Amino acid sequence: MSEQEAKSVEIWLTLDEDGSGVYGRMYFDDETTRPIPVRARSIGGAEREVTAWLIGQGYEAVSYWNVEAGDDELVTESSRTFRGAAPVAGMPQLT
Repeated sequence: MSEQEAKSVEIWLTLDEDGSGVYGRMYFDDETTRPIPVRARSIGGAEREVTAWLIGQGYEAVSYWNVEAGDDELVTESSRTFRGAAPVAGMPQLT
């Protein structure tokens, strides 16, 4: 496995304050970050959307989604780590 293939990315999904959408952010090994567009309106939908996109880019999941719920037990945040062969510098956006 090359050095690039060994790179990992951590994905954080956050439900916006009014619960109408989800924001995504990628955290790279070098501590840089990049926002990622998410069409899903729920954390569960966003998890599926982002997982499918990253697998399509050559990444593989190295953990399960870790979810955090608010006081009302609504899932408000989720994170997961992926590792793979997709180029970090030229990471395409979801289309």
